[in-house]
Amino acid sequence: MLAKRMCGRNIAEGSWDAGASLVVARLAGTVSVEDVRGWKRSVERALARIEAGSRFKLIVDLRDYEFAEIAAHKEMRTFVPLTLARYGFRTGLLDLFEPLDLALERTRGIACFAVAHVHHDPDKIAYYALRLGRTCERFFTDCCHRSPVSPFPPIPPVPRLPPGKG
Repeated sequence: MLAKRMCGRNIAEGSWDAGASLVVARLAGTVSVEDVRGWKRSVERALARIEAGSRFKLIVDLRDYEFAEIAAHKEMRTFVPLTLARYGFRTGLLDLFEPLDLALERTRGIACFAVAHVHHDPDKIAYYALRLGRTCERFFTDCCHRSPVSPFPPIPPVPRLPPGKG
């Protein structure tokens, strides 16, 4: 259920909770490019466990995340939007700078329908929540996946494909 790589204080993990239809991508500590690459592999393994044709929620938990080198940050920063696009979700993070159109897909017919971003910087999170927050994409400074109140909307039904289209 959990793929985890710890380097000293660093955490680079991805997990899949089928009962909650939830992927958690956790990256913490002062991370190198290699740490980020390990995190990406771990998140990809978690995503591979999702049943074809289903939907999921994602928590990107970057509490206590710092980068050892700018290349590590660039590697992390591009992974989240590109990965979400592969599962039909366009993150508002793409609009922080120059707006970017990104083709949306549904890998194996799987769709991400909600994302929660967690980060330790309250000013950054407040700005993102105000500028980018929406029902399906929210921003937190606390570990929302352990909260009894879900940060996510209910799972929408999977639309039925017309006969011969699936």
